[in-house]
Amino acid sequence: MNLESVISVEGLGRRFGSTWALKDLGFEVLRGEVLGLIGPNGAGKTTTLRILAGSLSPTRGRVRVMGLDQGAATLRVKQRIGYMPENVPIHPDLKVREYLVFRARLRGIPARDRKVRISSVMAVLDLHSVEGKLLGHLSRGYRQRVGLAAILLNDPPVLILDEPTIGLDPGQILQFRERILELKARHSILISSHILSEVEKVCDRVLILRRGRRVVLDEPSRLPERIGISATIHLEAHGDPSAIEAQLSRHDEIEDVRREETEEEEDWNRYLIRSRAATALEIVGESVHTAGGIVRVLRRDYPDLEEVFHRILDREGDS
Repeated sequence: MNLESVISVEGLGRRFGSTWALKDLGFEVLRGEVLGLIGPNGAGKTTTLRILAGSLSPTRGRVRVMGLDQGAATLRVKQRIGYMPENVPIHPDLKVREYLVFRARLRGIPARDRKVRISSVMAVLDLHSVEGKLLGHLSRGYRQRVGLAAILLNDPPVLILDEPTIGLDPGQILQFRERILELKARHSILISSHILSEVEKVCDRVLILRRGRRVVLDEPSRLPERIGISATIHLEAHGDPSAIEAQLSRHDEIEDVRREETEEEEDWNRYLIRSRAATALEIVGESVHTAGGIVRVLRRDYPDLEEVFHRILDREGDS
């Protein structure tokens, strides 16, 4: 993943009447990454996405897209962003190809290029089989594909997707996930979703919002450590159990060590270890080696994103 920033947000705030929906929000979207935006209802997710897409003005703060200041170059910024809102705006009486021609004209794509671009995005999203059907007769899954095709017509480097899988069945969600991972090769993607298992599968980093503020931003696997949730480490090792446990206990990063009773393979012992440290696997492996043992199994079970998310809400006093 390239560490170059494609979106930079500094001190972003948005007020509706006397209520601040966003407060001093700052983050970056990096080139080639999928950044997930999650939070409880009212956290400011949609407001953030609408501001970045240029459909809502901030009360204060600064947004830069591909090096361009959004306030000073609004049209040029919009040309670099494909924005798909939660409810995809479709015209039910238009056929799929007719709708894409309409959207291509709105995007300013020259007439000589439209046919090629439309055929290209329909191929990417497997829409040729429904190109002659009315949008109003399509399933929600296909309507989402058409909405995504529409924002891909001018091949923008940045995609902003607000709840793109809402209302989809499990099979459609899986298909949409596969499309996102394919698009990642050409686009940087900012995506909001309430389906945390999907966010965990497709996103390189996750930004958690609460009441308009940034709570934490990191890779999904590093979030438990960032907020102080212990992970469980499974160890199977050959060697003197007392010596192994003594070596493990020397490290402050190791919170708890429990040896499991087993009647099979008496020379091999199983341990459950708790630690918050990102380097816990290295510490455990080195400890066993120092104790003269041999490691057969060493793995860490991270709390999933849903558990991390709810722990954050509990810590912040939200239900």
